[in-house]
Amino acid sequence: MGIQLGIVSIITDLVIFVPYVGFIVYLCFVIPVIYLIYNYSLGLHYSDLS
Repeated sequence: MGIQLGIVSIITDLVIFVPYVGFIVYLCFVIPVIYLIYNYSLGLHYSDLS
C-alpha cells in the first residue's frame, strides 16, 4: 500500500503544478483515490480471513 501511495503522490506533485485545472483534478480525483487506498489497507489490516 505504501508503494501505491507513493505513486499517487508523485502523480499528484506533477498534476498540482497546472494552475487551475490541476487543483480541480486534485480535489475531484486524487483525494478520493488516496482515501480508497487508505480505507482498503485499513480493511486488510483488520480482516479476519488469515
